[in-house]
Amino acid sequence: MTSRPNRLRETCWTALLLPLASEAAPTAPVGLSQIGQVIGALLLVVIAIFVVAALAQRVRRLQQGRGRVLQIVDGIALSARDRLVLVDVAGERLLLGVSPGRIERLHVLPAAPVADTEAAGAPAPVATPFTAALANARSVSAQEARS
Repeated sequence: MTSRPNRLRETCWTALLLPLASEAAPTAPVGLSQIGQVIGALLLVVIAIFVVAALAQRVRRLQQGRGRVLQIVDGIALSARDRLVLVDVAGERLLLGVSPGRIERLHVLPAAPVADTEAAGAPAPVATPFTAALANARSVSAQEARS
């Protein structure tokens, strides 16, 4: 005969494990259509993320280009902490020296001509050693053709 505490313990364990046993019953297999629905939902979420990112980038670009009075035209690092910055402010260009804790106006330039600005079109070609050698070869071949 089992003692009362042992019987109570068996009853408690049975009461705790019985719901787990019923949940472990075999379920219907997952169908191909259910997998397709999950993959479709995931693709929809990924596409929505890309659309929202593209819209945010477009809005940011529109806000940057509109109504700006102050524009940084160019800048160059002189050292790890010091920079020269060319700033366009209301038609004047200021050459500023920027260092930690200090900004100093070095020179005031007149407004940039229209050909200098980015609105005029494509930027001027960059002179490289290859382009210089090509121009030299063309001029030499043109002189040889004349003579």
